[in-house]
Amino acid sequence: MKLSIRNAAPILFVAISLIACTPKSPAPSASSPEAAPAAAPAPVAEAKPAETAPAPAEAVVSEGLVTFVSGEVSAKADADWAPVDTGASVPVGSSIKTGKDSYCEIQFGKTGSARIQENTTIILGEVALAAAKNAVGVKLVSGTIACKVNKLAAKDRFQVRTQTVVCGVRGTQFLVRSEGTDRTAIAVKEGKVALMPPSYDAAGLESLAKAPADSSVIDAVNDAIAKSSPTVAANQEATVAPADMALAETAYATVTTSVKREIAQVSAEPASGQAASKPTPAATAAPAAEAPVEIPAAVQANLKAYASTVAKPEKKIVVAGESSRAQFRTMSAMRIMEIPVALPGETTKTPAPALVKLTVNVQPADADLFVNGVEAGTGSFTGLYPKDSSVSVTAKRDGYKDATIAIPIANPKGETKAIKLESAKGQAPEAAPKAPTEEPAPVAVAPPPAVKEAAPPAAAKEAAPVVEAPPAKPSPVFGTVKLAGSRIIGTLVASGSVVYAADAKGGVSALGSAGAVLWSKKTGNDKNENSIPVASGASVAFAGDKFLAVLDSAGASRFSVALDESTSGLFGRRPAFVGSELYESSADGLVVLNAATGAKLRSVPLAEGSDMTPVQYGGKIVLAGRKGTVYIVDPAGSVAEIKTHAVQPVAIACSIIGSKAVFADRKGLLVSVDLEAKSLLWEKQLEPGKSAPVFNDLAAGSQGIYAFARNTIYGISSATGERLFAPIADAATAPLLSGDRLWFGTKGSKIVIADAKTGKVIASIQAVALPSAAPAPVGALIACPLETGEVLLLNPAGIE
Repeated sequence: MKLSIRNAAPILFVAISLIACTPKSPAPSASSPEAAPAAAPAPVAEAKPAETAPAPAEAVVSEGLVTFVSGEVSAKADADWAPVDTGASVPVGSSIKTGKDSYCEIQFGKTGSARIQENTTIILGEVALAAAKNAVGVKLVSGTIACKVNKLAAKDRFQVRTQTVVCGVRGTQFLVRSEGTDRTAIAVKEGKVALMPPSYDAAGLESLAKAPADSSVIDAVNDAIAKSSPTVAANQEATVAPADMALAETAYATVTTSVKREIAQVSAEPASGQAASKPTPAATAAPAAEAPVEIPAAVQANLKAYASTVAKPEKKIVVAGESSRAQFRTMSAMRIMEIPVALPGETTKTPAPALVKLTVNVQPADADLFVNGVEAGTGSFTGLYPKDSSVSVTAKRDGYKDATIAIPIANPKGETKAIKLESAKGQAPEAAPKAPTEEPAPVAVAPPPAVKEAAPPAAAKEAAPVVEAPPAKPSPVFGTVKLAGSRIIGTLVASGSVVYAADAKGGVSALGSAGAVLWSKKTGNDKNENSIPVASGASVAFAGDKFLAVLDSAGASRFSVALDESTSGLFGRRPAFVGSELYESSADGLVVLNAATGAKLRSVPLAEGSDMTPVQYGGKIVLAGRKGTVYIVDPAGSVAEIKTHAVQPVAIACSIIGSKAVFADRKGLLVSVDLEAKSLLWEKQLEPGKSAPVFNDLAAGSQGIYAFARNTIYGISSATGERLFAPIADAATAPLLSGDRLWFGTKGSKIVIADAKTGKVIASIQAVALPSAAPAPVGALIACPLETGEVLLLNPAGIE
């Protein structure tokens, strides 16, 4: 089998990869009646002789069509690995792999489409597209695959196989990530995915059939297995380990054995004589196959045993997390284009629609490209698009002006476009390269070097037909930069002209005011759900699930202190710098460390202990205890108390407004105290009669206090605790209060700017991924963290 990895034809019609690659039907051999069952794509069945009826063969298309390529994508069948181009056909049995920051999409007729994500290897284990039945099976060797599948007929199937599970669908959108032999993660955007044992082999069961009646029974068995297997539904995800499928493996083996036994017994019966003539009328009685299928009693019993063995694992199936939902948005750009499959023996009066190959290149070569608002790769991409359609392409690179062009897909010979970005004006191009001199970021893609590649004026003129002249008003979007290797947590922390971020894997990164990634460091912590960095002068501290790590402003380690259960930052509490000392809360009170060495200096007992983050006020430490008492701790040793009705305030720090401190507890009670008078000012429930737990710091100013709870933002008067405006729903992050504006992310993957007094939306900007943490100012810009580890940089001067 030879893999088609290049297509030199300038005009791309659907026929080139699906119709042209359809195998011709070989002449049936009367002398070899058993040949049809042995072949994978069987020849078209003839009405005679009767011996061919047990294997009703039909022409099949056994290839997929590559519809999109970005970056390094290669494939092989019988030969060595070779680059894959858009428009290539890849036959069953082919292996496909993608490199870093690369991906491709493959469409299987009208059945569905698969997006092979970066650093992924797959094998096309089964592709059989036919008039009566369609079957697609992909083996995910490593990495991640996203699939979009049309509603399938009863006999159709689309499956993704890993070493730990087989995922079967009837029509859905889902993600599968293989983590080797250890586990597989499945997340479902729409529809349902059945989880079956890794040995499950629908095609293998079908190959056992020796007569049409056998095929009907096996179809019914496959359907019963899928329906009785545990399912992951829309907006859910699950992680499957080998042990989770161990019992199902055994039960499925019993089903397979019983099917083989029943078919063998039926096949042996005609040997007694006259019964041998019965298959002939059965072959011509096609309508009989539509009748209800009776599964043999022995097989039925084993199917019931399988169903009871693989009861839904409730603890394994949970609501899809933010990371999965962010990938769901990217899947919205996946297409299942109209590609009719004309099989031998079929006629179609409607010509197949033409597909045109579009190629887009951008300079600098590390600029990001977006097609119709969705990320489509870095540097370049090629894709197939219907003739007479239109595509909007945007190029973005930190330090350069965004460029958006509309490309009409009109030339049947293909379209090629080049975009050359212009250097952003009014920005210090040399400021960005200075930061990573000693510690180059290991995971971030630092934008500054590309500033030196900015085109001279003459080159900019040449690009004029593609890139329109910038408007007089600056663009609200300054650019996007890759800051962290995974989802950014909580909020960015501003300190002077630098912001610091913590990611989901416990790493800490620094971003400069010109959009330059200064450094990225691992801290020895494995995971992070709520913790954020703390910055003071030339020091940055991060308390994770295992260690308190203190770095200098260049990212070099100062010291690391092991944390136990009473001091862990797993739930978000963090230390506070006070002069030359570092304070961290504990189950017993406060632990005081030397801020330069990490050596323990002393402990300050507090009756209630604390899970909160200490905050400095006038050289003293302020925090609330587990039962709501506010403690004001003097480094000299005295402790003052203010009683409140708060219950278990966790992780967050008190927000200081003049001499007042405000905080919220885990049920949504908002509390304001006077630190000088040491008195309670007011208490207000965010949602009267309902719980609205707050796990993020409040954004607070002299006019208003802003809380984030259950994807809702509340605006509260600092003076009275009364609402400033109706709660804002569908928020994805806590807000940043900057002047009289609120900046926050939404579940619709937008950054919203709202009036801090009224809550009225001033502007909204579509992000390329779901916002994951509260924005923060960095120089003259606003940095907005995304689920992908990127930061969207917005220019307030460009926003009305």
